[in-house]
Amino acid sequence: MRKAIRDNADAFFMLWQFYQYYQSSFNLEVVDSRGRYDIDEEHLSDLIAGNEKCDAYIILVEGGIAGFLTMEQAEIIGVEMPKLSDMFIIPKYRCQGVGSKIVRVLCLRKPVSGMWSSL
Repeated sequence: MRKAIRDNADAFFMLWQFYQYYQSSFNLEVVDSRGRYDIDEEHLSDLIAGNEKCDAYIILVEGGIAGFLTMEQAEIIGVEMPKLSDMFIIPKYRCQGVGSKIVRVLCLRKPVSGMWSSL
């Protein structure tokens, strides 16, 4: 896993399109005349640039892009802790423990080993 930066903005934007496609099953959003979902690319650019109170990451599995996630700090019962805002895993990598590892490492701050130790 690596922090999303301007150099991989195109990949991040495309992953967000895939995310919106998946979400459209629930929110019934339709594509525009260009065949794209309406995403706020300015907001996503600010997120990648570090101008938002949120961090964006590209999820990598064995060197290939497997998805993205966004994290922000939240206060819960008076305690500051990381909060998973959005996460999208490409279908090929689902049901393999990728999301679980991300939660353990980023949210629970627990080290993991094994197949996904390179996330």
